[in-house]
Amino acid sequence: QFQDGGISPRRNGDRGAAGAHLDGVQAGLLHAGLCQHLRSLVPMLVLYLALSFQTFSEELEHLRLPGKLLGALGLLCAAVVILALQPEGPQVLARTRWAEDFSLVAKLVMHILCIALDGDGTFLFLKLLSMLMYPLSSAKVSNNLTSFRIYLFFHNVLVVLRFSYNLQEGLPWMITTALMDWMLHDWAVLRSAQRRAFEELALTHVDLEHSAQVTTKSLFCRFCDATVTLDADLTIVEPAPQLAALLGLNHRLQGRTFSSLIDASDLGPFAAYLEVDLDDVGQEKPSLQVKLLDVFARPVSVHIFYTCFRGRNKNRRPVYVLGVSESWRPPRTKPKRGEVGARPRLGTPPSVGDYINR
Repeated sequence: QFQDGGISPRRNGDRGAAGAHLDGVQAGLLHAGLCQHLRSLVPMLVLYLALSFQTFSEELEHLRLPGKLLGALGLLCAAVVILALQPEGPQVLARTRWAEDFSLVAKLVMHILCIALDGDGTFLFLKLLSMLMYPLSSAKVSNNLTSFRIYLFFHNVLVVLRFSYNLQEGLPWMITTALMDWMLHDWAVLRSAQRRAFEELALTHVDLEHSAQVTTKSLFCRFCDATVTLDADLTIVEPAPQLAALLGLNHRLQGRTFSSLIDASDLGPFAAYLEVDLDDVGQEKPSLQVKLLDVFARPVSVHIFYTCFRGRNKNRRPVYVLGVSESWRPPRTKPKRGEVGARPRLGTPPSVGDYINR
């Protein structure tokens, strides 16, 4: 299903049905990455603020201005990340990806500031920040391999430009940066492959659940009198012509609440019967005997079988598949004498018909 890091659907219907779930999985992965990035920003912000307002050491006085500027950019990055972590909405994927790209651009701007503030090249702290810490934090936050490659390219360009005037001093930094960026790129490629595999597994899981749901409906259609599909609100979401015929109803049942068809005395047991833990979806339960109301509001005794599945919507709310079978028993009438199964009375000799029936 995946080609060049993207999804190549087998059929348009398959992609449309599982697309909402895949978007939810991708949003969850991006959300987790942003949370991790926000946690990694906290110690850096504390360091920037400490350097900005420190008064205990004259040797660190030259780092006040860099601390203030870098701290301001760090606070801006944190604000953008916090905005992207707001409750889910229609643009959650675009919002999280935009926050990641903004963080990468902010790291490049911080690198440029470190170069500008390190005029004489004697600030080792700024070198470590720009050439080691920023690439490491960018590798943690980036979930887009293309964006991270673009960042590494410009990062190496800045390193080369920084030490182009003094290769004797800058060559070790350039080699170290190139080797570290190569390893970070391999790490990003591995994370991207793991992320694609996780998304493919999520799609496969949805397809398996859908196949199980279709198989369950097929079995209920063969062995039950009617099949009904309900959503989490117990509303009939698919046409149920067999159930309408069973109850003598001549109108469509889709969109109607299934509990409106149940006798009032059976509503409590039916609600308790459908209670299910979402961790145990796909598990079957024994049948439940209830009374449904036909077109004349007369009770019709039926047995209900059901299986619960996770829905293919974004929130993965449960979907109930019900099999309905009419409870029928042959009438228990006392057979007349001379019919099959009749027993002769005590003291009465058997007739010729009794011998023939036997």
